[in-house]
Amino acid sequence: MRITSSMLHNLNSTRMNSIRSSWSSNSSRRTNGFSSNSLRSNPYSKTNTAAVYQTTQKAAADVRAQAEKLLETGENSLWDKAEKSGDNKEILKSVNRFIDSYRDMLGGMSKTGGTVNNLYRIQLNSTVYTNEKLLKNIGITAKKDGTLSVDQSKLKAAGLEDLKKVFGNSASFGGTTAVKSIYVEANAVSGMSQQANASYMGYNSFGGIGNYGSTSAGLGNYFNSLF
Repeated sequence: MRITSSMLHNLNSTRMNSIRSSWSSNSSRRTNGFSSNSLRSNPYSKTNTAAVYQTTQKAAADVRAQAEKLLETGENSLWDKAEKSGDNKEILKSVNRFIDSYRDMLGGMSKTGGTVNNLYRIQLNSTVYTNEKLLKNIGITAKKDGTLSVDQSKLKAAGLEDLKKVFGNSASFGGTTAVKSIYVEANAVSGMSQQANASYMGYNSFGGIGNYGSTSAGLGNYFNSLF
């Protein structure tokens, strides 16, 4: 199941509205790009900061990719194969990769900083807190830095139904986090674009990607293609 524009509008609509409000409340920050604050405050060189943005972008994309695998249903899905074979190895592989990429995504957001990344970190932490009990049931707990720790023995022993509650539907922890990862990725790509002196790209009033200059058109088209 791909993360679609419909899911973006229907899931966590209140939170999505707060994201859009954060952009409109500070027009000067929007003019300078998503991560203008982080570029001024982070201690890295321009080259190193660009590398962190790239790492963050790739990690966010993989969070979404692994979640989409786990959101697939029906014949030949990971869940269908596990039910037929009694082997949930591929499900656990995707879950562990999701957790690893989630850690890398948060690490990159922390290094580049900025108001927008801070907002997203708060929302991601809130999603973890909301699903805390379900996550613990399959051996996943939150660390102080917001990343996730996995008790591999407990994860391996988890039943398919408990795993599905965390990763198996669009409103689950996995599905909700995947939606948020799209915005994290957009912020990282915008940061890279800004450092390369590209024109500004931002969200339009509907929460989609809007293009603000010819050099950003490719970036806008890229993200729109995800939906």
